[in-house]
Amino acid sequence: MIRNYRESDFEYCQYLVNRVWHFDKHFYPPELAKVFSQIYVASPLALSNFIKVVDVNKKPCGFLFGRVENLPRRKSDYSGLVGQLKIMSKLFFIPGVSLKRKLSYFHKIYLHETNRRKAENEIDSEILLLVVDPDSQGKGWGKELVNTFIESCVENEVKKVLLETDAESNYGFYNHLGFSVKGDFYSPLLKEFSGKSGKTYIYELDLEQLSALSKRSNGQSFRN
Repeated sequence: MIRNYRESDFEYCQYLVNRVWHFDKHFYPPELAKVFSQIYVASPLALSNFIKVVDVNKKPCGFLFGRVENLPRRKSDYSGLVGQLKIMSKLFFIPGVSLKRKLSYFHKIYLHETNRRKAENEIDSEILLLVVDPDSQGKGWGKELVNTFIESCVENEVKKVLLETDAESNYGFYNHLGFSVKGDFYSPLLKEFSGKSGKTYIYELDLEQLSALSKRSNGQSFRN
C-alpha cells in the first residue's frame, strides 16, 4: 500500500537510495558514502510537501518526495537554510577525507544548481526524488507513486510538473507516463553519485494538455 511518510522511515529511505545508486561503491571511506546518502534523502525531503512511501508487509520498498506548489510547505529538521546547513556540514567532520576533496563536493553541488537554473529555472511543482527497491521494480509501484503525485497536482490546480534524472535512467518510464524532455544540463554531482556521464534531463508533464487529451478519450484517468 501507499502511505504517508514517517520520520522513522528516514534510515530505510537512505538504505534504498544506496541500493539504487551504490554510494558505498563510489565513495570512500564508508562514512562519506553514508553522509552522501543522508544528503541525497534529506535535501529533497526538506523541499517536499508531498511525501509518500510504498509499504509491503510493513517494510518500505519505495518512496516519492515531491513538491506541489499550492500545498503548504512542510517543516522538518532539514527545512530552511539552517536545516540544509545542518546536513551539509556533516561533510566537514568526516575523518580520512582531505579538506580539498570536501570543498570539491560543495563546488559540484553549486555547479549542479547553477547549470540546472540555466536549463530550467522553474521549480514550483516537481518530483524531487523517486526510488523503488530493485527487488520490487516491475511491479507497478513507481507508476503508482507518480500517478498519486499527479492526482494531487491536478486537485491543487497545478499546470505542469517537472523532474530531473540522469541520462542513464529508465527515461522510457517517464515518456510512458506523458512526460517529455524539456532540456538538459551537465551535473558533476550526479556524475559523482552515479559514476556515469553526468548528463541530466529535465522532464515536463503538461497537466492542462494531459487533461484535454483525457477528456477527448472519454474521460480516461491518469492511471491508464
